[in-house]
Amino acid sequence: MQKGDRTETLMRPLDHYSDLPTKGGCAYCGVSLGRENATVDHVPTKALLDGSNTKDPPTVPACLDCNSSFARDEEYSVAFLASVIGGTTKPDQGQFPAAARILGYSRGLRQRIEQSKRTQASLWGQPKASWLPEIDRIERVVVKNARGHAFLALGHPFLETPSSTTIVPLLVMHSERRREFEEGFLGVSAWPEVGSRLMQRIALSDFGSAGWIEVQPDIYRYVVDEFGNVRMVLHEYLAIEVIWET
Repeated sequence: MQKGDRTETLMRPLDHYSDLPTKGGCAYCGVSLGRENATVDHVPTKALLDGSNTKDPPTVPACLDCNSSFARDEEYSVAFLASVIGGTTKPDQGQFPAAARILGYSRGLRQRIEQSKRTQASLWGQPKASWLPEIDRIERVVVKNARGHAFLALGHPFLETPSSTTIVPLLVMHSERRREFEEGFLGVSAWPEVGSRLMQRIALSDFGSAGWIEVQPDIYRYVVDEFGNVRMVLHEYLAIEVIWET
């Protein structure tokens, strides 16, 4: 099986029944959904992916208020991440299509991100850039995606505030922490509910290395454990961990 085939396999929809009692509620806030406020939201956020290289990701039920409230933070997060990785607020259209589009029409956002760039001399006298994120905005997007992944895997919403959220570039991780992070959530101490997507993936062995699910190669991968704790890696640059239960 080719790598691209594997990715398509991991993105295929799975039938599940464990969340039938919660299908009438928002995956992010739990509010009841009706004709006036019912929408669906893609998980992961579509703008974080290469839109030319995959089918639409799965969706979760979301209320109109939650769905619309994420939009500006998602635009900022996508644009900031592309700027940091590319080293410019004019990212390559081919590598970062969504970010290039966002920064192309939002001059204010481009200036805001440019102002967060700091340049200093390295030990060898060469300029070295660093970027200061508006971390609360990125965290809202990260937790939103973690809630979506956990909902899809286990079939019920995770509405409480996470006990911890970690967002850090892989490059600055200590080697031991990096090794532990990449191992995913090995071992199942509690059994997922019969009918949940997580249970089906276990039964089908539908995982990549150490349980990671690769949405797009080198762009987005994630892993969920039986408690709904989530790890994500974006563009093989940013490591994310959202823990609901220690």
